[in-house]
Formats: sequence, C-alpha cells, structure tokens
Amino acid sequence: MKLGNVGIATRLQILAVVAITSLLVLAASGAYVAQHLRSSVDYIYRNTLPSIEAIETINEDFLRLRLAVLYHFLNKEAAKKQTSDAQIKTLKEKIRQGLARYEKELVSDATDKAMLEKEKGYFETYFTEIEPALERSRALDEAGIWDGVAKATKNMTALNEAIDAHKKYNTQLAE
Repeated sequence: MKLGNVGIATRLQILAVVAITSLLVLAASGAYVAQHLRSSVDYIYRNTLPSIEAIETINEDFLRLRLAVLYHFLNKEAAKKQTSDAQIKTLKEKIRQGLARYEKELVSDATDKAMLEKEKGYFETYFTEIEPALERSRALDEAGIWDGVAKATKNMTALNEAIDAHKKYNTQLAE
C-alpha cells in the first residue's frame, strides 16, 4: 500500500496512532526515569547522608578525645586530670557506640564493612596505645608521656587516613 493511494482521513488516523504511541512511549520512559531517580535520591537520604554524618560525628568525637588527652597531659593538678579522665572515658564510649550504630544500621556493602572493621581496629589500638601515656601523666612523668604519644602517633595518622577514605567511599556511593 502506497501512501499516495491512501485518503486524507486514513493518513490522519495513522498520524494520530503514531502520535499517541509516541506519547505513550515518552510517558513510560519518563515514569521509569523518575522512579529510578526517586530510588537513587531515597538511597542517598536513607543511607549515604546518614553514613557520612555518622562517620563525621565519630571523627569529631575522636578529635575531642585527642584534645582531652592533651589537656590531661598538660594539667598538673590531680583534680583536673580526673575531669579529663572522665571526659576521655565518655568520648571512648561515644566512639564505640557510634561505630556499633554504624555497623548495625548504616553498612552499605562488603567494602563499607571492611573499612569500618579497619577503623574499629585503629580506634582500639589507639585506646590501648594511649593508656600508658595517661598512666604516666597521672604519675606526672612528663618524659614517659611523650614516649607513649610517639607510639600512638603512627596509628592516629593511619586512622585519620582511613576515616577520610571511608567518607570518600560513601560520597562515591551517592554518585
């Protein structure tokens, strides 16, 4: 059948069918893209942003812990050292709780879990390595304090790098 032999009414009907079919295909593809976009945005709000915020909170608590440890070293009065000890204990617990919450609620995949396990190891190593320096600080042994700090510094650097890498990984998951 040649279009030259088809009447105007038939041509208009064919044009209408093609136009309606095109609109249906366009609407279906638009709905698919909108659903995919919604699920991506939903994942970002439910997992990625809370993950980044949780890691950032843990990092802030770690920085506060390091400051509390430093204040402990610098204070010469036993009462002030006890206050710092209480802060250090509280901050260690907050860090552990933050890590446990992340593991329970926010782990995205095997890589995320491996990064978290690595960070947990670094934190526990730091807690262990800094304790002798705190003991020396309580005994007012200034030379011994800095020996303990030197030992913990390498771990602190690795921990900071691990936290930065974890934040970058979660940011990549959002993209």
